[in-house]
Amino acid sequence: AEAIEVILEAIVKAGYKPGKEICIALDAAASEFHRDGRYHLEGRALTSEEMVEYLSGLVADFPLVFKLHAAGAFLIVALLPFTKLVHLLYLPVGFLKDPPILYRWRSPMTGK
Repeated sequence: AEAIEVILEAIVKAGYKPGKEICIALDAAASEFHRDGRYHLEGRALTSEEMVEYLSGLVADFPLVFKLHAAGAFLIVALLPFTKLVHLLYLPVGFLKDPPILYRWRSPMTGK
């Protein structure tokens, strides 16, 4: 939390309005601080429920547009197969509507 406060202070000193002109995004890589079934953070060992509550508290005052953006990202990952999602990064969106490719062999497959 102290690091975020320092960043917010720097944003204000630079002449911007936090949450209006600049937003901060956190990517909590839990593998870095999860061990023995608990999340070790700021001198505490949090359960999964406590960690969700902690993270919810961090984003409670974020602008609605940020919350919608994050929810949309989770929805895309949940609905699209991974291969389609990866291809979406470098192929047109129309690719998502393409039917699967059917490969045919002239001779029967022998399994060899």
